[in-house]
Amino acid sequence: MKLGSAGHYTAPASRVRQRAIRAEAVGWSSLWWPDAQMGYHPRPSPAFPDPHETYDWVPMLAVAADATERVDVGVAVTDPWRRHPALLAQTAQTLQDLSEGRFKLGLGIGALNNLNPIGLVGSSKIAALEEAVDIMQLLWSTTEPVDFKGEFWTLQGAVLAIDATQHGAPQIWIGGAGPRSLDLTARKADGWLPVMMPVEDYVDRLAQIRTIASTNGRKSDAVTAGALFLTIAADSVAHCRELLDTPWVRALALFQPAVFFERLGYPHPLGPGASGVRDFIPTHVSIEEYREIVRDIPLDLVEHLVLWGDAERISGELDKYEAAGLEHAVLWNVTGIGEVSADEMRASYATLSDVLAARC
Repeated sequence: MKLGSAGHYTAPASRVRQRAIRAEAVGWSSLWWPDAQMGYHPRPSPAFPDPHETYDWVPMLAVAADATERVDVGVAVTDPWRRHPALLAQTAQTLQDLSEGRFKLGLGIGALNNLNPIGLVGSSKIAALEEAVDIMQLLWSTTEPVDFKGEFWTLQGAVLAIDATQHGAPQIWIGGAGPRSLDLTARKADGWLPVMMPVEDYVDRLAQIRTIASTNGRKSDAVTAGALFLTIAADSVAHCRELLDTPWVRALALFQPAVFFERLGYPHPLGPGASGVRDFIPTHVSIEEYREIVRDIPLDLVEHLVLWGDAERISGELDKYEAAGLEHAVLWNVTGIGEVSADEMRASYATLSDVLAARC
């Protein structure tokens, strides 16, 4: 199983090159950048100088790609609303050629916190995401002008005159886990990158992807089975459990939809039918309201939604997912939101380095 990590995306920007070089040297298989207009916590945050500080993923990823030779680079994930699919196709092919074939385009339907505050509406319809995929794959297939007429976008004589045969078209990884997302992933994507879910759910959804892919004339293993794990790491299990029991870490449960809460017998803090952080705009609530939202999220539920522990426990959990078919795990170190010290943060990275070393 390959292991990936988050690329550098906060100040100072100049560290992105150095950290990418180091990540490649120690053996990470991939580096991923978020595409976010803001974070998922309101100001002021005790865990961050500013929870909304995030650089644009394109130049940061481009610098990292130029500084490295082997590590894959990707975005986890962007959407087709802030960059028109045709422009996103151009961006993706540029990064594919710059990285000499190492770029992965993670796609989702978009979150409200990235769209609503800047006046974009988007659509929660997977049909829109599929239409964007069709447009991009059409433009990558030829350097000649193309036409396209869909429900959401229209092309008339559009052209992307970058020859994709040199390094191949970029891989598309879909970051959803609902039935329609799984169907799209199975039929048209190269990889699947959902946020961590219970291993039994992962088994079921991956089986659906394999079956749909085969039914549609693709190899059953045509889609690389990935997952993004929000990770809390420490030098002991006991200490890590203490970190889980903090408001900002409990808030990570908001990434999951109401159906998951209900299955474990809990109401979702954002209400019945909530789809998770897609429904949440942190600049629209006060810090007091936010604390109220996350206050009653139970610890046992958080333990199901986060990859946590010391190196031995994290490795053991990854073994379960690998046995379930996981091929590419992205360990996104979010230990810092547990209001930790600098020494504790360094210890978390050391723990993940031990995980990596043990599995290389």
